Amino acid sequence: MSSYTIKKVSSSVDIRNDRSNKNKQVKFAIILVFVAIILSLLFTFFSVSTNQAYDKFVQNLKVNNFTNAIVHLEAFDRIFKSKYSKFNSSDSVNLPTARERKDFVVALIKVLGQLGHNDRQEQRKALLTIKGIITNINKLTAGVSGRNARFKQTIKQQYATLVADYKELRKKEIVGPFRRKENQNRIYQQSILSQDLANEFGALMGIAPQTLRGPTDQTKFYESGVLKGLPVLNGLPDNIKDMKQLKDELRKLSGEVSLRGGAETPELFLKRLEEIRAKCDVFSQQIKKLTIESDDYSIDISKLEEAFLKSSTKFVTESKNFLVDYVHPL
Repeated sequence: MSSYTIKKVSSSVDIRNDRSNKNKQVKFAIILVFVAIILSLLFTFFSVSTNQAYDKFVQNLKVNNFTNAIVHLEAFDRIFKSKYSKFNSSDSVNLPTARERKDFVVALIKVLGQLGHNDRQEQRKALLTIKGIITNINKLTAGVSGRNARFKQTIKQQYATLVADYKELRKKEIVGPFRRKENQNRIYQQSILSQDLANEFGALMGIAPQTLRGPTDQTKFYESGVLKGLPVLNGLPDNIKDMKQLKDELRKLSGEVSLRGGAETPELFLKRLEEIRAKCDVFSQQIKKLTIESDDYSIDISKLEEAFLKSSTKFVTESKNFLVDYVHPL
C-alpha cells in the first residue's frame, strides 16, 4: 500500500474519532443539564414541602394542637441535620446529634400539652421532663442565637417558679380536704352541744327547733332582727324587726310564748332571750370560725391553681417562641 493511501486512511480514522468524542461530550453535557434540572426540581419540591410542613407545624403549635404539631414536624425533621450541621456531634460528647435535637423538640412539645392538663400526675411528669431537659440544655441548644440563646436561662427560671407553685398547690390539695373534714367534725360536735339550747329556745317559743340529721348538718343561728344569735326554729323567719312582728309570726305557726309572769312577762321574756343568746354565742362563734377556715382552704386552692396556670402559660408561650425559631427552615 502506498504512503498516500495510508495517510488518507489515517486521516479518516482521526475524523471519525473526533466526531465520536464530540458526540460523547454533547451527550455528557446534555446529561449534566438534565441532572441539574432534576436536582433543581427536587430541591424546589423539598423546599416547598418543608416550608409547607413548617407552616402547618407553627399553626398547630399556636392553637395548642400539640399532637398534630409533632405529626407535621416529622415531615421536615431533616432540618435538625441540615440546619445545625456545623454544630452537631462528630464524636464530641458536648454536641448533640440530629436525633437528640429532634427528641428534645418532641419532648418539649409534649411537656406543653401535659402542663395544659388539669391532671396533677401529667403536670408532675411535665416537670420531671423539664428537669431532664435543663440538665442538657446547653448541649441541645448548641448553635442557636438571638432570643433563643436566652431561652437557656429563661427555662431554668420558669422551671423554678413552676415547681414552687406546683408544690404549694399539691400541699394545699392534700391538706385541705383533711382540714375541711376535721373542721366539719368539730362543727358537728359544737352543733350537738348547742342542741340543748335550741330545744330550750324552741320550748320557750312553742316551736320545734331544726334537728341534726347527720355529721354534715350544723346548728344555724338567726343573723339579724330581734332573734339575732338565737337558734333557728322551724318556720320562723329571719330578720324579724320587733316584738309585734314576732308575735304575728308565732300566731301563724300556732306558736305561743310559754312564760307566765303577769305584768312582768315581757321583761322576763326578753331576759330569757338574752340568757339563751349569750350561751349560744359561744357555739355560734366557734361554728362560724370553723366554717370560714374550711371556706378559706377552698379559696386558697383556687388562688394557687390560678398561680400555677399563670406560670404554666408563661412557660408555654416562651417555649412556643423558642420552637418556632429553633426548627425554622434555612
